[in-house]
Amino acid sequence: MPSPLVSVLIPCHNAEAFLKETLDSVMVQSGVSWELIVVDDGSTDGSAQIARAYGDKLRLISTPQAGASAARNLAASQASGEFFQFLDADDLLLPGALAARVAELSLNEGDVLVSDWQRLMPLAKGGFEMGRRESRPYQDWATDADLAVFLGFWAPPAAILYRASVARSLTWNTRLPVIQDARFLFDAALGGARFARLAQVTALYRQHAQGSLSSSSRLRFWRDIYTNTREIEALWQQAGKLQGRRLSEIAAAYASLTRQAFSLEKAFYQECRADLFRYPQAPRSAYLRWALRAERMLGYSISRALLGKLWALKNK
Repeated sequence: MPSPLVSVLIPCHNAEAFLKETLDSVMVQSGVSWELIVVDDGSTDGSAQIARAYGDKLRLISTPQAGASAARNLAASQASGEFFQFLDADDLLLPGALAARVAELSLNEGDVLVSDWQRLMPLAKGGFEMGRRESRPYQDWATDADLAVFLGFWAPPAAILYRASVARSLTWNTRLPVIQDARFLFDAALGGARFARLAQVTALYRQHAQGSLSSSSRLRFWRDIYTNTREIEALWQQAGKLQGRRLSEIAAAYASLTRQAFSLEKAFYQECRADLFRYPQAPRSAYLRWALRAERMLGYSISRALLGKLWALKNK
């Protein structure tokens, strides 16, 4: 009986520094059949040339830049495997990863397999070194997996294997440029996918040096969180699940978003505040209580500047 086919799907944009190592980590996979599809998402470096050097060992699709989610959706539409392995162009599969995951997922009759994974941490002098192992006990998401993901359960795509029947029923959310991988996992959980765990490190996740985030990048990140929160609130409402713990966590999320938005942008703050006021039971931090009160009395600009200085002094 032939082994099941795993489709390894890589979105790539200007990843020439890491792509060869990532592709090589797929080439050494044994014990299972696999196909490799790389979508070059408008790269302006040598990424496409690196992929072409592998000849018929992979399929290269070149498109104008549309983002990682669109590239993953395109790759999935061309895949023919029984399992889907999404893999970022700078992350790595360890030898035997695909075979171990397929075996575990088949044994458990699951739909989504989450393995342990390890970080690759940047060195000040350049290069990367092994970081900590990341492992989450199965009970963290065995029940109410959609809630667990909303509350922060996450693993990089390199550590997750999807049954194709589940992955094909979903799309990567192009409205969420920052947290699209967490949302894909959430959508699988909300759809009733059965989760399984492999207590073995089978992937390396490359964590790049971030430095200090600018206000604009922080604003993009928190707007992504806000969009995701509103969409999940609507999905839970439609499914009749917006009650109990889910209801309280949505309320808490709007409180956290309003707190963050206050220090970032007036229009964003006003959007978050309007949603917060729909949930008067939401827990409010001391900072948020002061921010709401000060903004009401002094206006946004003055209260933001004033509280920023006071908070900085308090936390010196």
